[in-house]
Amino acid sequence: MCKRTVVLVVAFVLAVFWASNAPAAEIAIVKSDYKKYNKVISKVITGFSVESKVPVVEYDMKKDPDRGKKIFEIIKSRRPSLVLAIGPAAAAMAKREITDIPVVFVMVPDHQKYSLSADNMTGVSLQLPYKVQLATLRTIAPKIQNVGVLYNPKWSREVFEKASQAATEMGLTLVPSKVDDPEDVPSAVGTFLGKVDAVWMIPDQTVATPAAMKALIKFTYDSRVPFFTPVTSAVKKGALASLSPDYTAIGQQAGRLANQIVLQKLAAKAIPVTEPEGISIAINLSTARRLGVECNMALDIFTVAATQGYPIKVYK
Repeated sequence: MCKRTVVLVVAFVLAVFWASNAPAAEIAIVKSDYKKYNKVISKVITGFSVESKVPVVEYDMKKDPDRGKKIFEIIKSRRPSLVLAIGPAAAAMAKREITDIPVVFVMVPDHQKYSLSADNMTGVSLQLPYKVQLATLRTIAPKIQNVGVLYNPKWSREVFEKASQAATEMGLTLVPSKVDDPEDVPSAVGTFLGKVDAVWMIPDQTVATPAAMKALIKFTYDSRVPFFTPVTSAVKKGALASLSPDYTAIGQQAGRLANQIVLQKLAAKAIPVTEPEGISIAINLSTARRLGVECNMALDIFTVAATQGYPIKVYK
């Protein structure tokens, strides 16, 4: 056997050995673990697993930073093809701990506040485009003109300003009422009386409390104006309708991003953070009946859902 042949045989054997002992391609899913969002997170993971073409391994931080740090040490040693970070805690720790493995984040409210911009990171935003939300509301309730919005400037000034601009472009007017504390909500929402045709809740941690939600629902009941919220659970308690992201669709979007990065070798920094594509609609028929809009509005909501392919939940 000639020397060149021996070299080729040795090279082939080494290549087979390295390939057989190299870690298989996998994606590490790291959950921040918020028990009240378990069903939502399960939907995200289901959507991701259906779309992704690479096997996944799940890790749960259980709200424990020390546990999270150990998880990321394991991840760095295993060197997966990609990390899917679910929730703010997982995403923030991935930003700190991982610099040379691509990271896709999901389920992070107002991701810009968490400074998740990095060369190895991209993700799917949790915020539905304002124009999409307002256009859907306008379709459901075409007579709406003045829309009341509660918000805390400390947290949501920029959100309100962007939403207000989108509303103006659509011929709507957002009527603001500012709150600094959840206890301010009952009096603040009272300023809407006689001034608004509907109340729209934007994501704001001051307003999104059980007590604040109860006050908003009571006001809209008493004043007979529709209350639109991004929180589906609020519809169970009496809000008229909700427009929220379709969490399975968010998982599927993240799965497609992962395929682009892992299989098509596209750099994460080349992919902008994307807006959620799917919307889930919920309606409370008892509230619609109380407001006197049951037939028309319910029909409009079902029409929008059917036309756009949005999932819809109905509560009585």
